[in-house]
Amino acid sequence: MSGVGEVVNNVLFGKDDWLFLWQGGQRQFDFLTGKRDPVGNSIENFVSNLLARNKFCADRSIAYAHVTFPSKPVVMVEFLPDAIADQVVSLFDRHYAEPLKISGNNNIFYARDALLASKNVDQVFCKHDTHMTAFGNIVVARGILQALGHVHDPIDHMEMSECSRPGDLSNMADLRIRMSEKHFAVADDSFKFFDNRPFLPGNIDNIVISLNRKAESDRRLLALGDSFLKDCIPALSTFYQDILYVRSDVFQPELIDLFGPTEIITSNAERYLSSVANDITASSVFMTGYGRENYTPSEEFVNALTAQLSFRAYPHKYSEWAASISEIDENKLPQSVNN
Repeated sequence: MSGVGEVVNNVLFGKDDWLFLWQGGQRQFDFLTGKRDPVGNSIENFVSNLLARNKFCADRSIAYAHVTFPSKPVVMVEFLPDAIADQVVSLFDRHYAEPLKISGNNNIFYARDALLASKNVDQVFCKHDTHMTAFGNIVVARGILQALGHVHDPIDHMEMSECSRPGDLSNMADLRIRMSEKHFAVADDSFKFFDNRPFLPGNIDNIVISLNRKAESDRRLLALGDSFLKDCIPALSTFYQDILYVRSDVFQPELIDLFGPTEIITSNAERYLSSVANDITASSVFMTGYGRENYTPSEEFVNALTAQLSFRAYPHKYSEWAASISEIDENKLPQSVNN
């Protein structure tokens, strides 16, 4: 292992063998230490996006909240090299918290405090990865549910096991180390997960569908965000029978009419606050792969996506699909929502 404070292949070595993404495409530490400010109209875009999304959902009686996932250095600051630890300030707090407060946006869940409060219970971030641990994902999922008005703890519906895996940061630094950590999974075989990521050249245009026939509710969640939100899907599925996740930093309003969500969550990792686009620049994620020669998702995924997008207009198609993959009694499936 390299020494504390050294940077190898864009990986910063911290105390006690903790690793941090140094800069990356978003030049993370430049923004966390105040060397750079969000580009252009990012702050105005973020505030106006959330106000417009709030109104869009309120007009349709759909519960809505936004979650910002804090950067690893903000939560695990005690493991940063001393020379930089005192300079690190949350990008959210530095630039976005006050404008959001002034605008009246009050359904923002910045997950830092929830993760800090849970650090004494179990590890919330992976030592050798930019992402949270499975326990950290559960903490944030619990906070998302609370932001949407629900009292539900996913950990009560999941089983824990031990696993070992390499982290993205250890791979970047060519350490070839596998770390042991706790893994949490839905407690029975009712959880079905369909992911088009294996058929994509990268994570752009990633779509995930989940169905859990033993979820606590029959609610439907539309989740728009990045990989941090995707990692929360198993925990969220303990409450939501159906989840449609789309990797997108902008709103996708056409999905409301197709998927028929009862609730919507949008999200971003904190480092993406360095540059925020206006929702008016959005285009449909679903159309980007249409006719593309290098995109051939499996029949299983296509069937799942087709069924979920048929929920409102062709509810019998959804019911037939759901029953066929999970032995659900069609009479007990939720009916199409017409809000």
